[in-house]
Amino acid sequence: MSTTFCPATFLRAFGWLARSVCLARLAWLACLLFSPSVFGAPPASGLPDTVSLVESVDLRPVFEQWGLPPRVQGKRNTCSVFAVTGALEYALAAKRDAGTRLSVEFLNWASNEVLRDRNDGSFFSDLWRGFTIYGACPEEDMPYQDTFDPGRQPSSDAKEHARLLHEVGLRLHWIKRWNPNTGLTQQQLVAIKRVLGRQWPVCGGLRWPKRPVRWEDNILETPPPDGVVDGHSVLIVGYRDDPKQPGGGLLIFRNSNNNGRDGYMTYEYARAYMNDAVWIDPRQDDAPQAVPPVMSDVLGPLGFFPRGRNRRVSSNQQPDWHSENLDMNWLMPGQSVDVPVLEGPGVITHIWFTSHSGWVGELNSLTLRIYYDDRKEPGVEVPVGDFFAVGHGKPAVVSSIPVQVSPTGSLTCYWRMPFRERARIVVTNDNPDRSTGLYWQIDWVQLEDLPSEIPYFHARYRQEYPAAEGRDYLLADLRGSGCYVGTVMSVTLGQDGWFGEGDDFFYIDGEEVPSLQGTGSEDYFNDAWGFRTRTGPWFGQPRWQGYLAGDSGVCYRWHLPDPVYFTKSLKVEIEHRGNREESEDGFYLERPDFFSSVAYWYQAGEPKTTFPPLPPWHTRRVAWQHHHLVKTYRRAKTSNKTEVRVETQGFFGARPVLAWPNREPGAVLALPFELPEDGRFAVRLTAAEGPGHGAYDVELDGKRVVAADFRAPEDAETDLRLGTHDLKQGNHTIAFRATDRAEQVGPLGVEILRLLKLPPEAERTERTHHEAHFIRLGIGRAVYAYRLAFDTLPDSLEMLAEKGFMPARYLRDENGLPLKSWREGDALFVESPGKDHWKHGWQGLDARR
Repeated sequence: MSTTFCPATFLRAFGWLARSVCLARLAWLACLLFSPSVFGAPPASGLPDTVSLVESVDLRPVFEQWGLPPRVQGKRNTCSVFAVTGALEYALAAKRDAGTRLSVEFLNWASNEVLRDRNDGSFFSDLWRGFTIYGACPEEDMPYQDTFDPGRQPSSDAKEHARLLHEVGLRLHWIKRWNPNTGLTQQQLVAIKRVLGRQWPVCGGLRWPKRPVRWEDNILETPPPDGVVDGHSVLIVGYRDDPKQPGGGLLIFRNSNNNGRDGYMTYEYARAYMNDAVWIDPRQDDAPQAVPPVMSDVLGPLGFFPRGRNRRVSSNQQPDWHSENLDMNWLMPGQSVDVPVLEGPGVITHIWFTSHSGWVGELNSLTLRIYYDDRKEPGVEVPVGDFFAVGHGKPAVVSSIPVQVSPTGSLTCYWRMPFRERARIVVTNDNPDRSTGLYWQIDWVQLEDLPSEIPYFHARYRQEYPAAEGRDYLLADLRGSGCYVGTVMSVTLGQDGWFGEGDDFFYIDGEEVPSLQGTGSEDYFNDAWGFRTRTGPWFGQPRWQGYLAGDSGVCYRWHLPDPVYFTKSLKVEIEHRGNREESEDGFYLERPDFFSSVAYWYQAGEPKTTFPPLPPWHTRRVAWQHHHLVKTYRRAKTSNKTEVRVETQGFFGARPVLAWPNREPGAVLALPFELPEDGRFAVRLTAAEGPGHGAYDVELDGKRVVAADFRAPEDAETDLRLGTHDLKQGNHTIAFRATDRAEQVGPLGVEILRLLKLPPEAERTERTHHEAHFIRLGIGRAVYAYRLAFDTLPDSLEMLAEKGFMPARYLRDENGLPLKSWREGDALFVESPGKDHWKHGWQGLDARR
């Protein structure tokens, strides 16, 4: 049978999978999904819009029948969260004719994760976005607290239970989107009544009376516009037409404030002060879908899989699985753990690892290989850390949909990995110098069958240390048919300045000019104007240190919402271009930075790629020289009688630290190290910081290089940049001089001195229009500022420099030639005498013009 892959075939395959999706993967989810009556039926039959409205509706007895009494928010600002949670609980109960309390705290957390914020309470739209990405868990998984804790995180069980709720298939419908300047129209009020008549509650956000709030017979007062503020949210659970009431009736609402007492508001109040209104119901199995199921699931191309038997293999110790807790495999150098073969057909749905290697920053010393069926070449062959989007071996927080990593190195992924006959998973310790422990769990579903055209998951690693001159950096070069679903890229800067002016290119099916062309490296990873540490569902930078030589960072981009399809071939490249530290000195240069990457894709049949074999451990590490300072224990010199000691406890755990319990201002600790070769080196120090530590000047060969304050609120590890230095082969000294300020003196704990030999710097001897652009930008900023300050233009560049509005550097062009300037009308003109002979005028109306 042909193994040719195309989007249409792909959709047919997963359409079959979607129709047979397993609805009972866990008992908890089964409880949520299955009703003793009609599966997926609403509480009452819907009323067509042409049918007249009934005079009253009250859903409170339905809530009580399902065991969902009112809840109280206390003194927190969580009214909107309670309203949306109440609507979710009701829709879920309608699905199975039984109530389940959901966690307000979890939904509040999920909204904050989406917004990358830490607020108590949120808008309906942001809460729904949080739910669609993270789901919702039962109340007992994350109980409500009287006070808000911005650092509180859900447990792994809570996240897993919440993730499973996606399968229920709830929908949100807007009646009125948020607008605090308008109330309801008559049509919107009628729409709310129709929804209530169909037996669905409505979340309402309102402008609320200023304190004290007045009630009469539990009916909310209707103050004038200057008597309300924005605002408060309630769950509307009924209505009663009454011509005696202002506006012709009352809406009944559940109120998480007012000690949880129900209340009423007049139609007049809702018409005047309701900011937004939404309702939630379960999706019907036969309802039309706006997009194919294959594209609507959060895991994109492999979000669905057929009915089967859930299975797990793990490092849980056998046969004493119920009495022992040594649930790991210990891997000596070069040793592998072979996971028991998964007999197919099946789909791997979840992989979880953690290892002692994470504590020493060596997650990339472990190699993950996954072999499908009886293939000799692995479909997945990657360093473990890089596979989980934390390159360079050190854990960092990743909070994405398919991959999550905790600060301590808990590694989780939900990539769907189907296989027809069997799957074999092997993890190898490639570090020849250190053993490590590995804890692991693999969840999979054993199936009766899989479509013959099902695509297989692949992930492969590449590196260039430094990136090769004269060609773009290659992320992937694939032959066959499939879709590209993700990139992880790690970079260590080989010189100062911004590395990421390079564009990404996707060459689809052999085209010579790429049909997908990017605008910059950070743009491909969905950032702008540089990088900073952040992590989100589909893209992020788990780690970003800065823009000086030796700084490093990791970026990921998952193409699950936007997979790149190919039928014959796909080549993915990205330029390694950037700037010198000052863009005027060199812009859009081909830089010698250190790149590594992982490409992720699905493909039918066996792929043909140009990926080389995975490099050995020491080769795939960026070539930092590691000088462990504990080795200097016997040669350490101090200026006082306080001697160094070795500590093996505390924050670093099993990592020994050279500690100096100094309490004397101005005292000096000197430690020797030796270089095997001359070179220009980026130098960094791994050290401890915390409440009990002190401030020191760090000296390299007797020269002060940085003032370091190791005092911090909590014990932590710091990676201290010591600058870039030209050093000769032979003996050198790093010294730590305690501050003279007695209140800042404290102990010191240092671990490793790291040095990276840098390649020759990229530069442009004769500057071009690239650098001229930044000369003009500097002048434009100064002209703009001058006009703001004096309400007129300067007469010359010299005037700008004399008054301090710009450095004297901008009196000359990109190649150092004197610039000519003059006033002409309402503009300042500047002319370069260089070969490009550029001329430009400014009116001072914009900082960039």
